[in-house]
Amino acid sequence: MKYVIIHWTLWHPEENRIPRLKSQLESKGHTVYVPHFPTPENQNLTSRCAVLQEQALFVFDEETILIWHSLGALYILHILEMERSKKIQASVLVSGFTRELWIESFDTINAAFLKDDFNWERIRWNVEHITLFHGENDPYVSMEQTKRLQEMLECELLVIPNWGHLNENAGYGEFDELLRVVS
Repeated sequence: MKYVIIHWTLWHPEENRIPRLKSQLESKGHTVYVPHFPTPENQNLTSRCAVLQEQALFVFDEETILIWHSLGALYILHILEMERSKKIQASVLVSGFTRELWIESFDTINAAFLKDDFNWERIRWNVEHITLFHGENDPYVSMEQTKRLQEMLECELLVIPNWGHLNENAGYGEFDELLRVVS
C-alpha cells in the first residue's frame, strides 16, 4: 500500500505523531509519503497541490490510503473532489472540518480552504472507505462539525472519549486506533 500523511496548520512532517506513524507503516512494508507543506505563509490550495505533486510522485489509486488531521482533512476533501479514473482505497480524517472554527487566528490561516459546498457524491465515489476520528472534548472542532461531515461523507465516525484535538499537544501521542484502521 501507499500512504500519504498530510500534516495540519502550524505543524511539520517531523512533529507530532507523524514520524512514529510513518515508521510503523514502513516497518510493515508500506510506502509512506509525508509531504512538507508551507505553513502558515503561502498556505493555499495551489501551493499545497504543487507540493503534493512534487513530493508524492505517484497516481492516487486503489493502493492509496490518505491520512490527514485538521486542516489536512479540509485540504484532502478538495483533492478527493477532483475527477479521477480510479478510486482511492481509503481515507482517514482526524478532527476534520469544512466551516469556520470561530477562532480568528485559525480561521485566517484556513480561509483559503474553507468550503461548504463540496461535491459530496463525487468525493464518496472517489474513495472506497472513509473513517472519521474525533476527540470527544476537541476545543477547536465541534462535534456538530464532525457529525455534519460524517453525514455528508456517509462514513464511520469513531469518537475517542475524554480527548481533545487528538494530537500530542493535547497529550494524545499514541494513536493505536488509527494504526488499526489504516494497516
